[in-house]
Amino acid sequence: MSREGKVYVGNLPPDVKQRDIEDLFYKFGKINNINLKNSTQQPFAFLEFDDPRYVCDWLLNNGDIVTVSVTDK
Repeated sequence: MSREGKVYVGNLPPDVKQRDIEDLFYKFGKINNINLKNSTQQPFAFLEFDDPRYVCDWLLNNGDIVTVSVTDK
């Protein structure tokens, strides 16, 4: 998969689980991988989608809940 499909998700609650992230993003496209980093005080995750354009739909409706950005890392 190209790096265009990788999305950063921040501002997650401390008790977030991988399933919570799946439940929030599954309807915006196929998630190939979730790399959740919750060992820090402020958890974050990298999601890999087949097509990151689907995330734009999510951002238009929910952008104030968590921080989401497309990344090239």
